[in-house]
Amino acid sequence: WDIGSGMIYWGKDCFADEFGRGGFLKRRPLAGGTQRTLEETDSSHCDMPFSLTAEDDGVYYFDLSENRIERTPLSEPYTADVVSTPVNDDLPSFGSLIDVAGDYVYWPVLFGDKILRAPRAGGDSDPEVVATGLDRPNSILVVGSTVYFIDRSGVWSTSVACDSLPCAKVRFVDFPANTTGHSLFYRTEPRLRYSLYWVQRTTSGSSETSAVRRYTCSLIAICNVSFTPAVTEYTAPADWELGGIVSDDTSLFWVESLGIQGRTDGKIKRMPLGDDTPVDIAVNQTGIDTRRLRIANDTLYYARINAETGIYSLPLNASAIVRDLAADSMEVTQGIQNLANQAPLAANKPTYVRAYAKQLSGPNTPSVDARLIGTRNGLALPGSPLTPLNGTRALTTGGSYDRARLNDGWLFHLPGSWTTGNVTLQLEVDPHHSHTDNALGNNTLSRTVNFQNQPPVCVWTVPVRTHNPLPSVYDPNFNAMVDQFNRRWPVPDTWIYRDTNPVEELQVCWWGPFPHPCYGPYELEDGWSITNGPPDRDKVIISLWTRAQLSFNPDACDNIGAPVHFMGMVHPNANNGGASGYASTISKQSWVQLPPQSPNPAPTGWDQLFAGGVMAQELAHNFGRKHVNCGGPSNVDGNYPYPPCQISNVGQANYYGFDPANQTPIGPAAAGDFMSYIGSRNWVSDYTWRALINDFLAVNSAAANAPAATDAGDSVFVTGMVDLTGSDGAISTVLILPTATLPPATLNQAAVQAAQANHGEEPHATFTLRLLAPDESQIVERTLTVLPMDDHVADADSAIFNEVFAKPDATVAKVQLLADGILLDELTPGTAVPTVAIQQPAGGETVDDTLTIQWSAADADPDDRLLFTVQYTHDDGASWHTLATDLPDTPAGSYTLTLADLGSIQGSNGATARIRILASDGYNTGAAVSQPFTVTNRKPVALIFTPVQGQVYPAGATVVLRGSATDPEDGGLSDAALAWTVDTADVGSGHEVPVDGLAPGDHAAALTATDGDANSATAQVDFNIAPLSIPS
Repeated sequence: WDIGSGMIYWGKDCFADEFGRGGFLKRRPLAGGTQRTLEETDSSHCDMPFSLTAEDDGVYYFDLSENRIERTPLSEPYTADVVSTPVNDDLPSFGSLIDVAGDYVYWPVLFGDKILRAPRAGGDSDPEVVATGLDRPNSILVVGSTVYFIDRSGVWSTSVACDSLPCAKVRFVDFPANTTGHSLFYRTEPRLRYSLYWVQRTTSGSSETSAVRRYTCSLIAICNVSFTPAVTEYTAPADWELGGIVSDDTSLFWVESLGIQGRTDGKIKRMPLGDDTPVDIAVNQTGIDTRRLRIANDTLYYARINAETGIYSLPLNASAIVRDLAADSMEVTQGIQNLANQAPLAANKPTYVRAYAKQLSGPNTPSVDARLIGTRNGLALPGSPLTPLNGTRALTTGGSYDRARLNDGWLFHLPGSWTTGNVTLQLEVDPHHSHTDNALGNNTLSRTVNFQNQPPVCVWTVPVRTHNPLPSVYDPNFNAMVDQFNRRWPVPDTWIYRDTNPVEELQVCWWGPFPHPCYGPYELEDGWSITNGPPDRDKVIISLWTRAQLSFNPDACDNIGAPVHFMGMVHPNANNGGASGYASTISKQSWVQLPPQSPNPAPTGWDQLFAGGVMAQELAHNFGRKHVNCGGPSNVDGNYPYPPCQISNVGQANYYGFDPANQTPIGPAAAGDFMSYIGSRNWVSDYTWRALINDFLAVNSAAANAPAATDAGDSVFVTGMVDLTGSDGAISTVLILPTATLPPATLNQAAVQAAQANHGEEPHATFTLRLLAPDESQIVERTLTVLPMDDHVADADSAIFNEVFAKPDATVAKVQLLADGILLDELTPGTAVPTVAIQQPAGGETVDDTLTIQWSAADADPDDRLLFTVQYTHDDGASWHTLATDLPDTPAGSYTLTLADLGSIQGSNGATARIRILASDGYNTGAAVSQPFTVTNRKPVALIFTPVQGQVYPAGATVVLRGSATDPEDGGLSDAALAWTVDTADVGSGHEVPVDGLAPGDHAAALTATDGDANSATAQVDFNIAPLSIPS
């Protein structure tokens, strides 16, 4: 469309019209009158009129159907004249406007490197070359004998008054990389000067920024890049497209459009010349045409396409449209938060800010931008200000917002460097003043939040042997389970360590008529019985408990006060006896049934993977957390403050959940606390979130203040389990070993357990451990502290115990477990101490992947049955990690344990690795330590949480790469050690890295984790960006 000679011309073409509808060219007097159809075309000749330009003698346009430039004369409007018929390589760029000046028509060549002209009167001559050697020119403007134009390198001028075309060209504005320009406008200034205006657009990732630029020069000077710099008159918010610059010599006008073909929003701005404060004079103009504005008869004309197609007019002095936009609230969330930001925040945990605004007056605003400024101690944080991940949002006068809808507010992702200490966050609504707002004082809102130091959680995984294959951290959907756990717990990260040797059930086998201990699979459905003894679900815990009590925590965890949980992994197909997980409510042991291996990958939604909530619940039981009374659990927490199947009371100001992986809000009634039995629809409440943080602090404080244990002499180490009713009990392990080789956490456990006041022990029998001499006289009697188990089932009320005390200087003939003086279990060791010899490792070996351990043992007491504990040290005995407990002996007296996968045992610093074998007959313990050998430094294990394999993202979406890595020596690796690539191109480092601007199609994300010794491991997933679709 265009205006000229008192006429409005408009046309319709059918380019890219899948229905092949016809085109037309029409006109009407500007002052009103008869509308006439100048030309109609069928579907085979409808690719016209492009680049329509009205002049004093008619209207010019490009007819793509005929590959020619035509003119419809003002006086003979029904017959089109041919102006020029260029060859294919010289066709006009139909996305740009042609210009008519003097006796010529000028046009940039489609995808070419030149500008051409032809006589406006037509004729058979070939077009003349006005400028060449260009980079896809797209905007031209002819003033007198000077041609101004824009290509991808900048703004140029050339003359048509030299002796032979093309004349020399001069570039007077350079464009930086990823920059284009269009919408040239020329204005004569006082004092023999002129100004050129244009729109300059810069692309960064998936975002574009447009600005109105101006270059002013003297009419008698030679202007070039070194003469005077261009200035920016106005910069639009990200992704707003500008165009159609015009002036009435008092003000500058331009069009703004948001979305594909302006479908989201559109407006017209006016800015007095010499001023820097534009105002809106037309708003909510969706589909506004950014190619052209026209001024005629003191009226501004513009066009809209799509739903409101038409040509519209507006007085040049139209009143400014004024709104009052107000910042209202923000929530800083890591998973659960209210508008008062009362849920505590953990340092270095992925954090999002959801920010909200209201409109107090004025016409509705389809698109309002915002930004977030971060400061610490008054200094700007790196990357400040932040732009929202979800772009602009619509505001309506008198409207509000619903926090259950993500896009009712702006969403910001805080960089990792922002998530420590005290940080002040300031929300700015409409920061670029894109909308005329005379009450800017309420456009900002500040909140200061504190990120408190909180260590990660260390999880040492151990396979549990059942009648199914041994599970592994490499099983399908294990990563997804850990990710779901991370999202629910108030910790910055989860460090995954792994044992590869499983815990197994110590059973009775028969060699002929003789019973003998042996290993077998656990049947988790088995309860207490005479033949089975304690339930197998409890036996798993006591096996993990014993292994944990005899293992030093990883240095990397101890150094930062991180809790270490031993978590048994149960195969997803195992019969679980009705419980998907089980735990001690005081000590740090549990078992969790891994998620189904199909579909692989599992859905990423917060309510799509039950095992993640199970892991969150079982490890929370380790801190004494009770069940929330939803779904019929036992051992209920009577202090839960909300309706039992909700995470909060309903209300917009109350606590809402937020899933950072999928950027999904979770309403108060949409989920229940993961400590309940609500099923997969579980999340974390602020009650549980806050309680866990307080539990972490209490246990760490108790551990730090526990009395130092003595290293002198030997200690007796005993573990076992009881039913709290006093009806059943069993001694599991009895060892005598040097006190100095026991972990400090084991020696100090009484103080740590006492700090966990939430376990709320019910009255139960008094349990004691007795050591008796051969003459039945009492040597030692100790009252036991029992640690209750997670009360998932009604058939038992189980608890475990561990006792460590100085070895008495007497011969022990019996070890007894009693409840209120009634004997529950008894061991009767002989008097001889077992002997042990280690054959492998023999010393001097270097172990990379496989470790074979061979030993032999004997006991002079023929009735004794030996049980073995196998331990590894990487530091010459300063600390030990237990690889197996209660391995049964065999008649042969020789044994082999092969670790084909070393799991997370630490590498040694040279030949400082050793194996220790402890052989117990029920009390007396023999020991052997191998010669030193070397275990090479171990590689980290990298986990990618998102994207998951095959995940499809919508076009233009920000893809947040999320992952973690744990190294056997270094522990969890820092942000700097986690390097991400997409399609082999570096995109950043860290646990979370947002990536913008990915083109539609297949992509590969890779996470490379590198430890302190430059050992690295890489994980990779493939994902897809969907094609761009244009809404109907």
